[in-house]
Amino acid sequence: MFGLRPQMTILTLSVALMAVPAFAKTVRNEPNWEAQPLYTTLDLAPDFNNDPRKVEIEAGGDQSMEGMGEDCAGFINWDKPDVDVN
Repeated sequence: MFGLRPQMTILTLSVALMAVPAFAKTVRNEPNWEAQPLYTTLDLAPDFNNDPRKVEIEAGGDQSMEGMGEDCAGFINWDKPDVDVN
């Protein structure tokens, strides 16, 4: 019975360590520009109709742009872009 106890401790510790990544929050250093846009995707070609093209959005978000580059200011949604323009 005594020989089983150290193995149980190791098993418990292994299970606990495997669960840590599942609870870890992913921290990104940049916006997720590859995600589906929040509003729409515009596929434009030369001489497209409705020039200028307008899309109504509610810009902003909870992530500060501070430190992202020179003259970057304001807040954005890092989870997805507002509009993709192709």
